[in-house]
Amino acid sequence: MGSDKLWGGRFKNDIAREVFEFSRGDMDDYVLYSYDIMASIAHAKALNKAGIISDKEAEELISALTKLKEERLDLFEYDTEDIHSFVLERLKGLAPNSYEKLHSARSRNDLVAGASLLYVLTVGFMLIHKIRDLQKALVSRAKESQDIYMPSFTHLQDAQVISAGHYLLSWVEALDEVVADLQHVVTSAKSPLGACAGSGSAIPIDVVELAKDFHINDIHKNSLFAISDRSYYLRLLFAYAHLALVLSRLAEDWIIYSSQEFGFLHLPDDFCTGSSIMPHKKNPDMLELIRGRSAHVIGALNSFFVLIKGLPTAYNRDMQEDKAILLGCSDTLHSCVEVLTGLVEGISWNKEKLEKALANDFLYATDIMEELILNGMSWKDAHNKVGKLVLMSEEKGKRLSELNKGERESVLGDFNFPDKEWRGFFSPKRSVEAKKTFNSTSPESVKRQIAFWEGIFFEEEGMK
Repeated sequence: MGSDKLWGGRFKNDIAREVFEFSRGDMDDYVLYSYDIMASIAHAKALNKAGIISDKEAEELISALTKLKEERLDLFEYDTEDIHSFVLERLKGLAPNSYEKLHSARSRNDLVAGASLLYVLTVGFMLIHKIRDLQKALVSRAKESQDIYMPSFTHLQDAQVISAGHYLLSWVEALDEVVADLQHVVTSAKSPLGACAGSGSAIPIDVVELAKDFHINDIHKNSLFAISDRSYYLRLLFAYAHLALVLSRLAEDWIIYSSQEFGFLHLPDDFCTGSSIMPHKKNPDMLELIRGRSAHVIGALNSFFVLIKGLPTAYNRDMQEDKAILLGCSDTLHSCVEVLTGLVEGISWNKEKLEKALANDFLYATDIMEELILNGMSWKDAHNKVGKLVLMSEEKGKRLSELNKGERESVLGDFNFPDKEWRGFFSPKRSVEAKKTFNSTSPESVKRQIAFWEGIFFEEEGMK
């Protein structure tokens, strides 16, 4: 009876149907369809250059594979065990004189690794573009928010005054760290094609040229490592987990800031939902879903580590499960970034709530301390004395700004401030404009940050 599988020559019988259904990979492998074909086109060229197939056979194969790439994929048309067998099955009718030679000097091991790598690079590029759109939306809102002031927080307690523009730009930079991770996925790519089952091939194909035809500029130095390697998956999944972390933290901020207790942010109605029993509710469900779905993505990185941690060298069938881990993450993150981009474009600041929050005089305590230091007081004394003024305001039930000259003098001595200068400390605008460090919340720094990011976006647009 035998078997019609690629590997069927040494078997008397085909595998049992239930085993076939259990082990088939084409339902998860469908994303590799076009990349598998691209690898086969490059391989056909390499075989032709090595003299294994004629020019006519190469032309027939490349023409047939190109046609397949343009056709709509129907996985149910053929009963195959994986996407690679599916492509070869389709070639029977399109390249009858040459399809049986295509698998010379390659294994499904290096083929699946190569196709997977190109898929990883493609989804990585796509995600970079989506993140850039989100960054552009944040920069645009930051530009409009330079003169809006808000408290910053440490330990979720009032800290110091910043501009809302500075706050939004912090997320732009956080997202750029993810872009750097994704760019590393791209720049570190090495082609495994030609490694075959791990020892290479006696058929002298040019693996360097093969890699270039496959749109990858570098190759692995060691053929055994080439088919064992899944570091490109790990790099992408790390970038995914990093992005999920950033999106989740941003979502958490905005869930808090849009709550009735804070009220700093108005979320757009079309990105919120209501309650089936409480008519007044406006729930930040999209942000909560982004925060929730980040768990799946972060968990996927751990799942992949666990998948490969105990595998011996070279290809093992366990690796078939890698795409199931990756696919859900890709879809989840692309949709999360798209939704968040739309939400960013619709937010607005509640200036009345922000003004009330900025009336907390303790937000300006650090400004007073730094002014004392600039006037010659040591940091230790300045920190201690302003702390005593804060304690005095609490004990007397007064706002810090309401302490009179005598009360202040009892703590500050010769470093006391005139009444007008003292009252001037409790201004959000003054607090922000007083900052001098390069990357601070000062207006000059915020403008410089905006110009920097706009320059990055403009340069990248010019490279397209």
